Amino acid sequence: MQSWVRGVIVLHEMCLQLSTINLALLHEKVAKALFFKSKATGKRSQEEAREYALNVMAPKLKAFFDNGGEGFASSHVDRNETIQNNVHQFTALLSYWYRTLKVDDENPNTFIDAMQLDDAQEFKYETIARPLAEGSIQYGRTLTMDEFTLARARATAEYQRRKGSAKKKCGKKKGNKKKK
Repeated sequence: MQSWVRGVIVLHEMCLQLSTINLALLHEKVAKALFFKSKATGKRSQEEAREYALNVMAPKLKAFFDNGGEGFASSHVDRNETIQNNVHQFTALLSYWYRTLKVDDENPNTFIDAMQLDDAQEFKYETIARPLAEGSIQYGRTLTMDEFTLARARATAEYQRRKGSAKKKCGKKKGNKKKK
């Protein structure tokens, strides 16, 4: 079998597996099991769930982001970034449940912060993956194209507002220093 055919088969299998996991994570029961169930003890405490999320889950996902999205499939196989986008959505689902299930009451954004996304990854995460994941959880199903388009437009506007506010704050501080 030619290598490109094997690559397409691998891509298809990975996409199917990630999509299945992402669909399962639309349900709170699945997320609770992921964070709070342990094979060894049966149940994890909040502290154990936090440690598991940050020391087991997060490093594996962070390695994917550190590698520019490579790692699950190389660029020649994942030409349209299908796997990358599914991993972004998976991360957004985990981050949502990390916050919502109060795995970490003091720092609810610790999970996504652990990814240390670069600007391009952060933009993709905030304007595509997060609205898709959170909208799908809200509806209990995959969003329609119209629902996703609306959710993405709202998320993009919010992201640009946040980034604009951050730049203004930084600009004011710099401006004040120059006047002194």
